[in-house]
Amino acid sequence: MIEASTTQHSLKEAFLEALASTGNATSSARKIGIGRSTAYSWRLSDPDFASRWEDAIAMATDRLAFEARRRALDGVGAGGRSGGAAGGETRGFGQTITNRA
Repeated sequence: MIEASTTQHSLKEAFLEALASTGNATSSARKIGIGRSTAYSWRLSDPDFASRWEDAIAMATDRLAFEARRRALDGVGAGGRSGGAAGGETRGFGQTITNRA
């Protein structure tokens, strides 16, 4: 029983780390190899996990807002490099802005 509990604890920690990075429960569950319904079941049955889930979403939202603002002000050079246009590069604003630290 201790091994199963330890494994579940490790999976919960990995899920929360992924959720803080992505802000997306489905992709976070997929990343660690569990079903989305498992994560939601943990959320319903474990108040501490639910609280930490909300913290992870807040972290992901902050990261997304920071990156959106940075890209709005600085743009993104061709090839996804930040810092705007340089040396004939075009300045773009359509690249994906999630999953960046």
